Amino acid sequence: MKRGEIVEVGDHESLLEEYPDGVYSELVSKQQIKEDDKDDESDQEESDSPTVKHRSSVDKKVSDMKHRRTSNLEEEKSKTAQANQEYEEMEKVISERLKRNIKRGVFCRLIGINKPTVLIFTGLFGSLIQGSLFPVFAIFWTKILFVMMKTDNNEIKDGVHTYALWMFIMALITLFATIAQKMSFGILSDNMTRSLRSQLYVSILRKHIGWFDHEGNSPGQLTSVMSGEIQTVNGASSESIGSMIEAFLQLAVGIILAFFFEWRISLVMLGVAPIITISSFIQTKIKQGATVAGELNLKESNSLVSDCILNNITVASFGHEYLIVDKYKELLEIPMQ
Repeated sequence: MKRGEIVEVGDHESLLEEYPDGVYSELVSKQQIKEDDKDDESDQEESDSPTVKHRSSVDKKVSDMKHRRTSNLEEEKSKTAQANQEYEEMEKVISERLKRNIKRGVFCRLIGINKPTVLIFTGLFGSLIQGSLFPVFAIFWTKILFVMMKTDNNEIKDGVHTYALWMFIMALITLFATIAQKMSFGILSDNMTRSLRSQLYVSILRKHIGWFDHEGNSPGQLTSVMSGEIQTVNGASSESIGSMIEAFLQLAVGIILAFFFEWRISLVMLGVAPIITISSFIQTKIKQGATVAGELNLKESNSLVSDCILNNITVASFGHEYLIVDKYKELLEIPMQ
């Protein structure tokens, strides 16, 4: 109706479709505008209310705190990674320096541990005699062979008796030299083993509690070090020194005697010597690498057995006995090769 007259007839949808610019359509559009204004005012009132302001400020603070924590965590992670990298580099440098220092002063330190000192000289003297007599023994043996090629029986008897007597005397000297060498180095080895194990045990007891939490410092591996590596050091100190001196004297005396009797064959021998030396060096390096790998596996296997014995209830509760046995066999594959 408009001004008392019926202008439009129909329902809501038909009036809006047939008369889009009519009176009813205008009334509906004005009503929607008023409702939108009311909604905007209510939203503004809600946004201007103290509760909403407090919530928005709290949300902002929470987001700022999350952002700060995230940035702090990322910064701490980067610092931790950098510190770990620097620590690993420093540890490598320290280990290399320690290896150099150990290689340089290892014999001096071992000689200081080997006591009594008199036995060192006794063992070295026995090594000197043994190294010198072996090439000389070869001379007398060759003489006997040439004597036995003769046709005169009297000359054969005299020559054999003479050189056999000299060889018997040399055998007696070698016997006493061997007894002196083995007994001296044996006593030194026992004393050094006891001293090294005592020092190592005292050093382990003085370590701080965090040192035992490292993977390489478990009871099984420390026991392996005390039993195996000290014995290796023992064999590489006293007995190796005597063997080196004996081999050096055998080589020196053998070269001198070879040049004295036949210099041409001696030159041929010296020409072949570098090949033998290089091949021996390569063989030693290969064995040394295999020995290091075997020692690492033995340490891990000892650590595994020790941990299983200490935690036998846990292993049994999970039923992992066969897995432990298989792991132990796998660790022993390289040392058993």
